[in-house]
Amino acid sequence: MKQSTYLETSVIGAYLDNGEPFRRDLTIRWWEHELSEYRAVISPLVTANLSVCLSRIVRLSEFDSNLEQVELTEEQRSLPKVISRAAFFIVSTWRTRCM
Repeated sequence: MKQSTYLETSVIGAYLDNGEPFRRDLTIRWWEHELSEYRAVISPLVTANLSVCLSRIVRLSEFDSNLEQVELTEEQRSLPKVISRAAFFIVSTWRTRCM
């Protein structure tokens, strides 16, 4: 049984990053030689993040068939809202204390 690995947006971003050739080449090498050892999964959040840039989606489609998309639970879907509220609270508290 293969071990599962979750590929978040920055891993796919590294694969596509022409601005950092070393990072890109290292990721591509891992993708071509090591990824098959794992059950690679992504989430709809990764797909949504990448859909912001259409050229990335076109390139993502070249290797998307190797990735299994997992569904998110309701709790996972609400996590960005929770993080956003917590960050707002921290910044508001910090501003109040610094003024």
